[in-house]
Amino acid sequence: MSNHEPPFDKHLYKHALSLIALAAALLAGAVSHAAPSPDLSGPIRPVSATTEINFPHELVIKLQVEADEEIREITFFYRLGRQKTTIYGYPTFTPGTRVETEFRIGTGGGDFLPTGVDIEYYYVVRDAAGGRFESERAVIEYKDPSFDWQRAQEGDLAILWHDRPRRDVERVLADVAPRVEEIKSLFGLDEAGVMKAVIVNSRREARQSFPFISEAAAAGHLYGGFAFGEMGVFILHGLYPNGIIHEAAHLLLHEAVDSPLARVPSWLNEGLAVYSERQPGSEYERYLRNAIHNDQVPPLAGLRTFAGTPQETLRAYGQGHAVVRYMLAAYDPGLMAELFATIRTTHNFEQALIAVYGVSVPELDNEWRESVGLAPRDLSTPPPPPLQVLPTRRPTPTAPPAMGQESAAAPQDSTRRPAPTVAPTYTPKPPPTQSAPATPSGGGCGAAPEQSGGSPAELAALGLLVGPAGLVALAAVRRRKGRGE
Repeated sequence: MSNHEPPFDKHLYKHALSLIALAAALLAGAVSHAAPSPDLSGPIRPVSATTEINFPHELVIKLQVEADEEIREITFFYRLGRQKTTIYGYPTFTPGTRVETEFRIGTGGGDFLPTGVDIEYYYVVRDAAGGRFESERAVIEYKDPSFDWQRAQEGDLAILWHDRPRRDVERVLADVAPRVEEIKSLFGLDEAGVMKAVIVNSRREARQSFPFISEAAAAGHLYGGFAFGEMGVFILHGLYPNGIIHEAAHLLLHEAVDSPLARVPSWLNEGLAVYSERQPGSEYERYLRNAIHNDQVPPLAGLRTFAGTPQETLRAYGQGHAVVRYMLAAYDPGLMAELFATIRTTHNFEQALIAVYGVSVPELDNEWRESVGLAPRDLSTPPPPPLQVLPTRRPTPTAPPAMGQESAAAPQDSTRRPAPTVAPTYTPKPPPTQSAPATPSGGGCGAAPEQSGGSPAELAALGLLVGPAGLVALAAVRRRKGRGE
């Protein structure tokens, strides 16, 4: 029996220290990404690159680089969700042959980013001798690191959640996935990108994860879900099938339209989302029936966006749903997909509606009014003009400016992005009534039933009607079911 101790292995010792350091970083909330395998003989060599999420305020990318010559410039590039544009910025650092720097991407306030969005980034380093190093692309999924997130996916729909039994989530996912396929068919989508449904569990978590609308909306917990078309993400308070279907319809509609200039009006966007639900909320119908009974239904052309009291907004949801049902019953349902295809070429909803359905918005409004027993409006008075708004564009550099030239990107003390081209679609939950059940009604996107008063602030997410003229001449009255036309 030998008394000799095993020889000391310094390589194994260093490896163990590396594992301990990695574990400490993960416990601290920093998520390390393996840097691209550096060329140790190259003039510029990355030492480390890590990311840290300070939820809900910012994402921090920390970088260490060394070079044979003095490092003069570092440029970070990143892209959000499904956006095709790339944003870039320059972090501050002290030039040298070994530098450390940080690049911060704001995720809260005016720079709000939704939980679950994928952020793809890379960086380019240049030295005084003209050397250049470009890193590989890396992707981080922005989530609150204080939770143990899980994921399940079926088809094009993925659900991200925490602190719920997996079997409950998988049961809901299996329930809603077939309906998602039906919506894709209605919208004319053969394929769609993966949609992420992020489920939050409490008011506190919802307040941190939802975009800020107003103090009244936040205090009253007026909204149960938000969809972000450009990000491919929606956030929902609670695990409710109708809420998931509703918000998934918004993301699918964004893909079907696929135009950075044109937006369908809120009455159609929300009307289709409510129509997609298995059992649309009775609150919507109640407010609409009351408006029809008192002949207080607003013109459809005025519902490009929804604003007003919760009761007025619920009436608008009901009206949008009723008009969508009429369009799908009175006309060939296949025209809905054709409408979206035409919007993609005209970038103008009103022109596309005339080209595909053969009617203007006021004429469609009158057809629907007559179908519910209301007198048609006098169309001799011109309707309100289309909302002419140009989207704010993020910078899309084909190449970063050369060293020494003034850059259009802001210095990296605070990364600032222009406002998103598409604001999130929101769905208010119905206010409680004496007969309201304890569980959420269908159209509230699964929000918790508690609610106090307050008026939602206007969120002009839709109604961007900009596009070339000329397609009106192509308009032709389409065949309608049961009308012999």
